[in-house]
Amino acid sequence: MINSNIKVLLLKVILTIILINTNVAYCQSTKNTDTRPNIIFILTDDQRADTIKKYMPVTYKEIFLKGTVFTNHFATTPICGPSRISILTGLYTTEHGMLDNADQEKPSLNEYSIAKRLKDSGYYTGHVGKFHNTSDGKYSPNRKSEYNYWVAHRGGSARYTDLVINENGKFSRKRGFYVTEFWNRKALQFLDNAKKQHKPFFLTLSHNAPHSPALPDKAYEKRYNIREIKDVPSFLDIKDTGKPSWVNVQKQYFRSKKKQLNKKKKNIKLFAGKQLATLMSIDDGVKKIVKKLKKLGLYENTVLVFMSDNGLMWGEHCLQSKNNTYEEATRIPLAISYPKDRTLFPAKDVDEITANIDMAPTFADLAGIKKEDFENEVSGISLLDVIKGNNLRDGILLQGSWNNSSLVYSGYHTKDYVYSETGHTKFKELYNIKLDPYELLNLANEPKYSDVQNELQAKLYNELSIHDPQECHSKICR
Repeated sequence: MINSNIKVLLLKVILTIILINTNVAYCQSTKNTDTRPNIIFILTDDQRADTIKKYMPVTYKEIFLKGTVFTNHFATTPICGPSRISILTGLYTTEHGMLDNADQEKPSLNEYSIAKRLKDSGYYTGHVGKFHNTSDGKYSPNRKSEYNYWVAHRGGSARYTDLVINENGKFSRKRGFYVTEFWNRKALQFLDNAKKQHKPFFLTLSHNAPHSPALPDKAYEKRYNIREIKDVPSFLDIKDTGKPSWVNVQKQYFRSKKKQLNKKKKNIKLFAGKQLATLMSIDDGVKKIVKKLKKLGLYENTVLVFMSDNGLMWGEHCLQSKNNTYEEATRIPLAISYPKDRTLFPAKDVDEITANIDMAPTFADLAGIKKEDFENEVSGISLLDVIKGNNLRDGILLQGSWNNSSLVYSGYHTKDYVYSETGHTKFKELYNIKLDPYELLNLANEPKYSDVQNELQAKLYNELSIHDPQECHSKICR
C-alpha cells in the first residue's frame, strides 16, 4: 500500500514537472524571439540643421551625443511632401513622381514604402503625425497594408490646435490639444501596444513643428526672442551677389524700400524665435519616449533616429523659403543612436555626403532585409555602409521646382562645393562652401574655377541622366 502511494505521488510529481516545463516552453515561445532592433524615426518639419545643440538639450544628449551625427546630410528636394516620399521610398522626386506639395502620392508607391517592407518582414509598424501634404490623413486600404497603427491629421496642415485626427480609421476632432503633445502621447501609446506584439517595431513620429505658423506651447511661448537670432553675412543681404533673377527680385524690392527692410528683419527674427520655442515640446517628447522605452525594457534594442524633412531660410539672401539649393534649405540634421551596440552607430561625427533618400535602405539594412531584394529599387545607400567606409559618394543630386519652369533647378553638392543650374536659361551658380559658407560669391564662369565647374557640371548631368533622364520635371516639360 505504501509503495502504491509512493508510486502515485511520484507520478504526480513527474506530471507536474512536465506541465511546468511545457508552460515555460510555451511562454518562451510567445516571447519575442526576433532580436532585430526596434526603430523609432523622429521627423520634424522645416527644421534647420543649426537648431539642435542649444535648443533641444535632451535630443542632443540622448541621440546626438550618444550616436552618430551625419554632418553633411541633405534633402535632395527640400520641400515637405516630396522629401517625405523620398524618405519612405529611397527615391528621388523625379523617380517617385511627387514633385511638389500639390502632387498626390502614387498608389503604387505603397508597395515601395519602407514601412510596408518592414511590416512584410515581421515588424509591427506605426505612424504618428503628419504624413505628407496631400494625404488627407486617410487610413485607406493601402495605408492599412503599411501600418498596424495609424494616427494622422487631415491634410498636410500645419495647424497646432483644434485638430481633425484619423486614428486607425476613425476621424474625430480633438479640441484643447496642442499638436506636439498629442503626437507625443500617441507615440507612447504605440510603444505600449508594441510591447504586447512580441516582435520588433518601427515607428515614424512625424511632428508638425517647427513649420509655420510655429505656434509654441504656452509653457514655452516666451522662451526665445529676436535676440536669439544672430545676423549672418547673408541675412537680408541686398547686394548683387550673382544670384538668379528670382532671388534678385527680392533683393531689388528691399533695395528700393529700405523702411520695409527693418520691418522684415524684425518679423523674420520673431518667427525664427517662435520656431525655436516649438522645438522645446518635441524635446519633451524625446525625454518621455526614452523614459517609456526604459520602463518597458525596450530601450537597449531600439535605434533612435532624429531628422528633419528639409531646412528653411531665415532671411538669407532675402529669402524665407526652402525648395532651393542654398545651404539653409538643403542641409538637415541627422543623428542615429543604438544603445545595444554602440559600435554600429558610434558616438562620432561623419562628414560623408548623405541624404534623405538613404533612410529607407538604412532601415531595411537594420531589419536584415536582403540587399539584393532592395538595392535595385532605390537610389539611396545604407548609412551602415557609410559608417564602415563603404559605398561612399563624392556628391549628391539636388533637384526641384516651384510649378514654374523658370524655377526648375538641379544641383550637385560635394563636401567643398555646390554647383547648380536654374530655369530654362540654366543660370549657373558655384560656391566654395568651405571658404564661403554663406554663399555670398558666385564663382560660376570664373576662369580660376573653370576646371571645378566643368567637373561638377559633368557629374550633375550624369546624375540627371540616371535619375531624371529628361533633365527637367516631366510635369513641367509636358
